[in-house]
Amino acid sequence: KAVEGREEVLGKKHPDTLSSYNNFAGCLYAQGKAVEAEPWYRKALKGLEEVLGKGHPTTPLCLTNFADFLEDQQR
Repeated sequence: KAVEGREEVLGKKHPDTLSSYNNFAGCLYAQGKAVEAEPWYRKALKGLEEVLGKGHPTTPLCLTNFADFLEDQQR
């Protein structure tokens, strides 16, 4: 619901919404839902790179989370 609310109020490309995607992916993964989590990580990272750029501090944080996820998946 938090993700939906941010999309509705802030829009899908707002940095706070994109950070919510990253957080949601982490929650899904923590629940053992790796297949469901991966698209959210990808969506967050792609959006943050587009909106904030690769050099913004939030983008590498998301990249690190996604990289850790992939490493845990042995990919």
